[in-house]
Amino acid sequence: AVACELGQVGPSGRRTVRETEAHQSPRGSEACPRLMRAGAACAVVMLALLAGIAGCWGGAAPQNGGSPREANAEKLIEKLANTTGDGQYLQRYAILEELVGMGKKAVPALIKALGRTQDPLLDKANNRFHIAQALARIGPDASDAVPALIQTLRHPDGVVRAGAAEALAGIGPAAQDAVPLLIKALQDPGASVRKEAAAALGAIRARPKESSRALVELLGDNTSLGRTAPSVSYYASESLISIGPPAVPALIDGLRHSNSDICGRCATALGEIYPPP
Repeated sequence: AVACELGQVGPSGRRTVRETEAHQSPRGSEACPRLMRAGAACAVVMLALLAGIAGCWGGAAPQNGGSPREANAEKLIEKLANTTGDGQYLQRYAILEELVGMGKKAVPALIKALGRTQDPLLDKANNRFHIAQALARIGPDASDAVPALIQTLRHPDGVVRAGAAEALAGIGPAAQDAVPLLIKALQDPGASVRKEAAAALGAIRARPKESSRALVELLGDNTSLGRTAPSVSYYASESLISIGPPAVPALIDGLRHSNSDICGRCATALGEIYPPP
């Protein structure tokens, strides 16, 4: 029934279908004709569906009586490290879902994995990025990972640096020690890193004076991360609004900036912080 609903969405689910067929699951095969017409917008739903009903990560779907907290996080990470094939995305997704479900209990193993800087397996298939994303989704309970994530912000791969910044945003105010390096990351050559660093500063809201000044400069960054995605400046603006009144002095200074885009966006942010009566 779920596959039937997904089948009404649109025209481009082919890769997911191929991966499903590769697992030779009868249920997955039945779903394929419907999924073939499913669009990318429901990709996450499809992955969750297939991870549960197709048994595509190496076993049957968990029963209601089981708990992911009973799993061994280090073994799951080893399994993740050895799941690097192009057709193994569904397995990786299911492993990460289980790690996230373990919550704080998975954090020590995830920290240890981030420290394995010379492990080529973790650098394949963006696995190190996925580990950072798991920490982001665990959220404030992952605060013990802040020192490891600060180190990961220096990783040579921009995708991994972006993942580290995203994880720090998920942790929130407890990640305040990362603020100096996040401010520096606003000048990263990678637009995704700049975007995630800007979002993290708004989520952490520490050292607002320095953060706000740096974010105002980013209001002139019109780099888009996709055809329909907001520009980097959007995330800087949202973070300034999130910082709130402590950002006002920097925004007022920005009204006199030589860049007209920055001037206009400072005025807009001020209007959001102090809306007219």
